[in-house]
Amino acid sequence: MTYRFILVLLLLLAYSKNYAQEVIPLYDGKPPGSEDWSWSEQTSTENLFRTEVVYNVSQPTLTAYLPPKEAANGTAVIIAPGGAFHILSIKSEGRDVARWLNSQGVAAFVLKYRVVRSMTDDPVQELTAKMQDFEELDKVNAPVVKLATQDGLKAMEYVRDNAQILNIDPDRIGFMGFSAGATLTMSVVYNAEEKNRPNFVAPIYAYEPGILGGLQALNIALFHPEKFGYVLPLSTGYFPPQLKELEAKYSQQLRNPAINKLRLFWISMGGEQDIAYQNGQNTLALLDKYGIKYETNDYPAGHTFLTWRHDLLTFAPLLFR
Repeated sequence: MTYRFILVLLLLLAYSKNYAQEVIPLYDGKPPGSEDWSWSEQTSTENLFRTEVVYNVSQPTLTAYLPPKEAANGTAVIIAPGGAFHILSIKSEGRDVARWLNSQGVAAFVLKYRVVRSMTDDPVQELTAKMQDFEELDKVNAPVVKLATQDGLKAMEYVRDNAQILNIDPDRIGFMGFSAGATLTMSVVYNAEEKNRPNFVAPIYAYEPGILGGLQALNIALFHPEKFGYVLPLSTGYFPPQLKELEAKYSQQLRNPAINKLRLFWISMGGEQDIAYQNGQNTLALLDKYGIKYETNDYPAGHTFLTWRHDLLTFAPLLFR
């Protein structure tokens, strides 16, 4: 009996009581690609971000948050916290999100994926300094994004392989992430095979240049409509130069009839105070011009998790109507 199978049994023992929270290692032994990493995971609570973060993750894990069995609806979501591939905002973009999903009957799995090594005990300060030069930061992150993508695919594979014992529908497993976690989400999409492809994704404010293998969520509907039946871009839209280039280079693609075969292309915004609002309106005008069908939802809470939480709660039932 493997260690991970024992963990699944422990999860089931806790299932009928409170929300189960069990840490599940994704690999037996050293993860491939980082066999020479000798540092260990640390936590920081006193930092410029004023929130709990973890750093120096070298052993990727999933932490399972399972709702009571009688409340579970069969849907599961893997959550990838953000942090520029240097830290993981484990509370605000991990545990808090998982507990809210549990309250909706959704099983949640918080992913700790591999990140760039921090050399001090103040990883936020280190990251802040590096963010003065995004070109250099992207170079530093690039090899780790590949490792993190492996971790995301491994997480998907684990949850699907154990779906029955975890009371999860294997065809209702989603992947969501914030910032770098959203970049990871889309990297998983573009590098997945059938066995580890999410059924739905929610990449929240993804950093597009860092995505391994493709564009961000909005582009799935326009360039890869065959990959998903449901697409949910949250608080996003093309900048004017991107819109101009999109129409100049890809007008034929915008006429692809497969786009309108999506079961649901649902575009969400956070009201006029959303920083992406005008870009979103401009994007909708382009979609209208090319006869692309979509639905919109506007929740006036700005570019914040309050908006995205509302959107996820509204969107999730539409997946199974």
